[in-house]
Amino acid sequence: MNKIYVQLTNGFGNNIFQYVAARLLAEHHNKELCALAPYRDYYAIEDLKKIGVNIVDHTFPPQDSITINENNYLEAYSKHYENSNLFLNGYFEDYRFYFEYLKKIKTWFPEQKTRDDNDLLIHMRT
Repeated sequence: MNKIYVQLTNGFGNNIFQYVAARLLAEHHNKELCALAPYRDYYAIEDLKKIGVNIVDHTFPPQDSITINENNYLEAYSKHYENSNLFLNGYFEDYRFYFEYLKKIKTWFPEQKTRDDNDLLIHMRT
């Protein structure tokens, strides 16, 4: 069976985008999803495993893999790619990749309770 490999980068938030992009593609093509940690002792491995990410031990996908990045991601949904190993390498932060799948994606993660306070959270990326 062909697989989809996703190269995780440093940063748990980045990893969530990478995982979601890879999982959507894996489910579309009915392929196993394997995540590659950025390094052996990556701090987020255990937390990623808790949400169901399959971290594999090796650090490189098979040599016959087709590389998928943000530029050809949507093309990778075509039948042309269904019988190949795919290697996702990028950040995949474009909302257009996910917009029509938001309800589905939300089911992959633990439900968060609505807060009753008036706190304001700001996420800054530098």
